[in-house]
Amino acid sequence: MNVKFIKKLAVIFLIIISALLLTACKEELTLDPYVSELRKDVYSGSSSNYTLKAGYGFKETPYSTDGSANQKVWLLTFKLVDKETDGATYTLSCSLIGTEYNTTFKLSPVSHALTAAIEIENFNEKQFTVNISVGGNSESVTMTSTLPEQTIDSSTALKHLWEKQPELINSYFIDGTFNGEIHERVLVKDDKPYYYIGLYSKDKNLKALLIDGLNGDVLAIREVI
Repeated sequence: MNVKFIKKLAVIFLIIISALLLTACKEELTLDPYVSELRKDVYSGSSSNYTLKAGYGFKETPYSTDGSANQKVWLLTFKLVDKETDGATYTLSCSLIGTEYNTTFKLSPVSHALTAAIEIENFNEKQFTVNISVGGNSESVTMTSTLPEQTIDSSTALKHLWEKQPELINSYFIDGTFNGEIHERVLVKDDKPYYYIGLYSKDKNLKALLIDGLNGDVLAIREVI
């Protein structure tokens, strides 16, 4: 076989391998490691006496908008609606993924709502039941995810953001590292899903974005001082 031909084949082979490696490296780059707060699912449920909302995701600990994502704690957080002013003590209990949980609702100083949270990882249920108790009386509430079936997941939403706003996202990267942190929360309004995404830089400037939860289109961008 001609030596020149062999050399050409070797060069072509190296070019192909290099291109594949570059493509693989590019595909591995995601924004997920820089998310310091995430709400990936939302739930709603009601019974004769109670209306309950819930969200599942994580928050960094200790919690701080300092422009870096730290250790994360996964939480299923509940809000008891329209019971803030009656002075009663409400407790929540449930059995999830083979574990029993019990917690008490407390008035949040930030939202002024009755909230309770349980620490739980790898929670992917779309429907589950909890018990609300007060004064020795207990009532069950079935919680159901309100996300439409076609809702893109949180990682896909971030991928769309990077693809459709490359100049904005790339401006946060310094020497290959994202110089900031991301807050990402899914929400449902009028039966349609959206993602709120907050981009916090190291100097604590915030860019807030709203993304369509079905196709990933960026609907709005706002700088918050």
